[in-house]
This record gives sequence, C-alpha cells and structure tokens, in this order.
Amino acid sequence: MIPKSNERHLMLNKEVVEAVREGRFHIWSVETIEQGIEILTGMTAGVRGKSGKFPKGTLYHLVDERLKTMGEKLKLADKTKRKQRKKTAVAPAPK
Repeated sequence: MIPKSNERHLMLNKEVVEAVREGRFHIWSVETIEQGIEILTGMTAGVRGKSGKFPKGTLYHLVDERLKTMGEKLKLADKTKRKQRKKTAVAPAPK
C-alpha cells in the first residue's frame, strides 16, 4: 500500500511486476487512511455523522464503542481504588 501521490515515483523490479500481473502480489495506492483501512479490513471505515456517531456496522463505530467500554472500565477501576484508599486510610491522631 502506497500513498496515491507516490504512484509516479514507484519503481519495482521485474519479479514484483510479474507477481502483480499474476495476482500473487498486490499494490494498492490510497488517497486516505480510510481507503487503506477498508482494503486491509474489508470493512467500511465510516464517517462521523452530525450526531457525532459513526454508522453501525462500520469499523470506526466498533472502535468508538470499544473505546467507550474501556473508558467506563477505567472510571470504575479508579472509583473502586479510591474507595479502597478511603477504607484503609489512617485516621489523623487525636490532638
């Protein structure tokens, strides 16, 4: 995979050219990261809508959902840790 802007600079040896012709090797030129993602994953990357969300069934939607889940788990872990600290905190010495 190469940037589309580099197509004209691409230099390949004869073995690679032949492998491409025979379908044993592929070279894709892409203009955007999304194009590359779609080639690599076989999924539509997705475009964020006006609501700020990605369409269901897109890779970016799956990534967004996973990041939300991870964020929620981190918040819960932090909350649990703070509660444990409060329980084990030593009370100040009486005056």
